[in-house]
Amino acid sequence: MNYYKWIRLESDPVSRTSDQKYEYNLEIINNSQRDNQVNLIVKKISNQAIKKTISIDLDAQEIAAITTGPGSDWQWTVLEPTKTPEIYKLTITEKLGIHKVYRIDVAEGISQELK
Repeated sequence: MNYYKWIRLESDPVSRTSDQKYEYNLEIINNSQRDNQVNLIVKKISNQAIKKTISIDLDAQEIAAITTGPGSDWQWTVLEPTKTPEIYKLTITEKLGIHKVYRIDVAEGISQELK
């Protein structure tokens, strides 16, 4: 027997960091299921072939609300540069009904929640 697993993917519009180095967006996979996953997708603007998928330690069950378009002026996250090269601050916005902040190491492709 063949078993197919349906994947539900939601994402916010692609945005750019204020230093214009990266494009990014958040993907929520299987939001209402136990096997949900949240990823930050980051692409280097100078070389679109360089793409990182960074897992975010955020249980999609924590998301209180998902606000979406129309248009492209809404975003679930803001990725901001810090004083350290390749280290960024990711803020989850009110568009997901929660507020969390993460340290993102773009070079290593890792995230860490800041308490």
